[in-house]
Amino acid sequence: MAVVGVQFKLDGANYGAEDTTSPYSTSWNTTTVSNGSHTLTAIARDAAGNQTTSSPVTVTVSNSAAGPAKWTGSGRINVPGGLGYFGFFITRAADGTLSGQLEYYFDATGFDFDAPNMLTLTVTGNKAVITGTGMERFGNGAWSGPYNFTATVQDLGTSGTTDTFKIQISDPGATSAGSDTTTLIYGNIVKYY
Repeated sequence: MAVVGVQFKLDGANYGAEDTTSPYSTSWNTTTVSNGSHTLTAIARDAAGNQTTSSPVTVTVSNSAAGPAKWTGSGRINVPGGLGYFGFFITRAADGTLSGQLEYYFDATGFDFDAPNMLTLTVTGNKAVITGTGMERFGNGAWSGPYNFTATVQDLGTSGTTDTFKIQISDPGATSAGSDTTTLIYGNIVKYY
């Protein structure tokens, strides 16, 4: 009997739906799996339901780090006295060097929190933690601070997808432990490659 369908498997799990159109084939984006050894098989089915499994093919995935990448995020939040706006970007050069910037400003009074240079930027897998120090500038041009900030970015999707991040700014002049850190709620992040 002739083959009427082929189910491809990746590491023992179904990879996509059964292909019922000859020639039977599939494509595999190796960036969706971890680096290391993976096993591919195919199960051919005839019209009577008989099945035959192919010999396994072992593939070693070794994807290099992505080339230039950029994470950007921005949002609007409710803060005491009005609306706050914030934004950031992180870039990774082709050589793996990371850099970034975070800005936060309070539109109602002209408050501006600006951190042109990150003190540390750590990226582990799909999570980036940014820490640094910035100054706040009020509408009259006066600066105060410095204020420490931490931005945590976690990309759960693929290129161009929207996910979430949060930013916390610590006020060194706070008088109580409860007001040391302000969480600026969550915003959106888009990851580009």
